[in-house]
Amino acid sequence: MSQAATAELPLLVAVELKGRITGLLSHLTLRQTFHNPHKVPLELTHIFPLPPRAAVVSCRLKTGKRYLSGQLMERRQARQSFQAHATRGKTVCTLEQDRPDLYTLRVGPIAPGGHLEVELALDLILATEREEVVLSFPLTAGRRYVPGRPSHGTSAGMGTGVDTDIVADASRLNPPVLRPGDSEDSEFHLDLSIDSANHDLRQVECHTHRLKISRRQGILRVKNESDQPARDFVLRLGMRAENRLAVDPNDATFHFTPFWAEDESQRRPLVILLDRSYAMKGQPLADALEIAHRLIDSLEPEQSFGLLSFANSPFHFRSGLVPAIPELKLAAHQYLQELMAQPGGELCQGLAAVEVLLAGKSEPCDLVLLTSAQFGDHDRLISWAGHQEGLRLHCVAVGPVVNSGLLDRLCCLTGGSSHRLEHPERLDSTYQDLLETLTAARLSDLCLIGQPLLSASPEHWEVSSGRGGSFHGRFTEPPTEPLEMIGTLPDGGESSEVITPLEFTHPAIPASWARARLLDLEDRWAGLPVGTVDLTVGGDRPASEAATHLRREAERGKAWLERVQDFWRRKGWLFPPSDQGEPALPLVKAMEESSCMAYGPSQVMPGESPLESLEEQARELLSLESSIRELSIERGVLCRFTAYVVTTGSKVKETAHRVVVPVPRIEER
Repeated sequence: MSQAATAELPLLVAVELKGRITGLLSHLTLRQTFHNPHKVPLELTHIFPLPPRAAVVSCRLKTGKRYLSGQLMERRQARQSFQAHATRGKTVCTLEQDRPDLYTLRVGPIAPGGHLEVELALDLILATEREEVVLSFPLTAGRRYVPGRPSHGTSAGMGTGVDTDIVADASRLNPPVLRPGDSEDSEFHLDLSIDSANHDLRQVECHTHRLKISRRQGILRVKNESDQPARDFVLRLGMRAENRLAVDPNDATFHFTPFWAEDESQRRPLVILLDRSYAMKGQPLADALEIAHRLIDSLEPEQSFGLLSFANSPFHFRSGLVPAIPELKLAAHQYLQELMAQPGGELCQGLAAVEVLLAGKSEPCDLVLLTSAQFGDHDRLISWAGHQEGLRLHCVAVGPVVNSGLLDRLCCLTGGSSHRLEHPERLDSTYQDLLETLTAARLSDLCLIGQPLLSASPEHWEVSSGRGGSFHGRFTEPPTEPLEMIGTLPDGGESSEVITPLEFTHPAIPASWARARLLDLEDRWAGLPVGTVDLTVGGDRPASEAATHLRREAERGKAWLERVQDFWRRKGWLFPPSDQGEPALPLVKAMEESSCMAYGPSQVMPGESPLESLEEQARELLSLESSIRELSIERGVLCRFTAYVVTTGSKVKETAHRVVVPVPRIEER
């Protein structure tokens, strides 16, 4: 558990995780208790992790006998509100997300000798791994390696890291650490109830904490008997995998867990990329090496393979893919035996070396990454994954503390699988799960027929034989009839199966869909050039109303401008001068046709129906989106577009002014 403030101020005294699991759905409450042992009021900054797919649905602050409920704000507004209340001596807190699985909590002031509780309510759909449902709840913020040259100026956060030209918010990622000899006094309390919800619950397994399990009226009660806060809590529930489509009838959101069983196996070229940085020192590196040895032994003679490791730079076994003949497999084992942990963590360089290794190869390939993923350059890695074709990344998260938020996203973007080895006792089962996934046939282009979709996450569905999947989405309206699940078989044929939707009202379904959708959009931000779009639209209204509309859009634009600037700082890009009075929107947000786009209707011409006019505008908008995308990629990271549609009385006056401002591209190292 990360210490807030400094090692001399052990303010976090207890962490409690409570909740109910119903099948794959869960509603959890995380309560953190802080204590100020000093004689002066203190303000606390606490950097801590949460499950990357968990949706924070409420935040409450308890001080004395008072409860204060939080509200959602723009980051700039929340910081201003916190400062205003703290200056007046009022107890207040803010919670900000810095990465999909990392948050910063500011609380203060805490009275001398006083206690304070922060309670977060979370909705989460559990992950699936073949015959298991897994709740992985991080309890420690690991030290993340930050590449790049140190930046000058004010730090973005209050952690111990230094902002760099590659990770502009590195000081928000790494909390202070305990000094040698200091102990962690935080207590960890766990209280979960488990309802299998008609799933066949065969066993409950936990290798990270000692648990006390009881059963009453078909409901399991799980409590912990050991305080081990300095590692992730991983609970595994053995459940029978099956096709299940749970639909919330209130808003037509759904969670789909398709399962496809096929005996056919496939062997593709395999590349093993092993993290030998200090984050893997000790048992994690030993476990990763053992899995790598076993993967090499499993190779068939007709397969080709590659082997690399990285810390500060990649270390090659051979310069290209080699056949899996006995002599080369023996040499690969010798290569692994000589590896030792070193400082660093340049995963981007390791991935670049993999691309060189596969240069000229057109056939699909599997890449297995063995790591704890303690890397700070999240956006660079997400951008790399978003541009891969034919390379599936399978990650094995090794160690008691891992960055699962990054690994899950990398696997999702490349169509690979994510595995967790939280304890050496699970090495055999983790390796077997990985091997079966690597050799399993795949059902691709999976879709549901019979009810239109508004959105789905991920956009492209694919499942491997025997493993199943976990997909989120939203229908145009709740389906009332069975749907057809179709997919493409490995031989090019079509698979078809009837799926009956199940009405299931649970807050985790819409919350998890919204959370997944937001993560998808954030990934696009990481993978595309970023610019601003200035849109000023009067619409078909008198000039006085148009002026009011423009002022309102300008205020909205200021809030979005803050978000754009914050994102550019994270990317390490220079932010160009901009008129603060103009509406400014992220380019990618505009591409999503958000309601924040100020794009108004033009005048309907004589003889033209309103529908035809809307269709024409839609075509123009798509053309505009395409041109902006091309120009931004061609000319640099910034593309500014300004469009004005202004009315004067009953007459419509339209002007369109397009300006492209080229900005020198900042090379990403």
